[in-house]
Amino acid sequence: MSFFVPTEHAKEVKELSQQFGPPLIMREVRIGSIAFWSNQTGHNRLREVCMTIRRPNRQFLTMRKMFYPKEVYRLLTGGVESNERVLDALFREAYEETGSQVVIRRLLAVLTYRAEEEGKREPGPIQFSTFAFLLDAVNDTLRPIDLEEQIDSYKEISQDTLLSIADQLDGLPNEYSAELHTTWREWGQFRAMIHRAVWDALEGIHESHATQ
Repeated sequence: MSFFVPTEHAKEVKELSQQFGPPLIMREVRIGSIAFWSNQTGHNRLREVCMTIRRPNRQFLTMRKMFYPKEVYRLLTGGVESNERVLDALFREAYEETGSQVVIRRLLAVLTYRAEEEGKREPGPIQFSTFAFLLDAVNDTLRPIDLEEQIDSYKEISQDTLLSIADQLDGLPNEYSAELHTTWREWGQFRAMIHRAVWDALEGIHESHATQ
């Protein structure tokens, strides 16, 4: 397990696995430049949570921010503060971004990332980690509490739409975004990874139920 996550986080992954099942997907990805990760990990945020929120109609919640290109929606994510537990960040971010309380159903995936330009002979340091959870919304409340998130709108999607979103993110233009401090392409390729991992994890759940 320490191969996939920094040693200092391995204990927390083990604890999460005991509570919510081991991650169905664990991947190490080489993507992005060192400069990209320097921007992503500002304020010493080295981890994030990805919230796969299942709505009462069994659809999954995505959102778009005010400065995103037209029709770009994605799963909700939020940074884990330097001295914050993953679970604390998960509940905090879910409330800040949706105004809703959630129930954790499963730890879906843990992805770790190394800079693409490093580690051609020896692996470079792990730059960042994403913890993706399957969550059920407790109620129909849906409004951003933290206005600094700049959430413009929400969209409910089917599971298969996750792959279309990943393809769309992969294909964003190689143009600089002042809000992201990087290009849309580099950001989109990074964001596409967790959408594919979540889809794979949900497929694993469905296949497991089908064979029972």
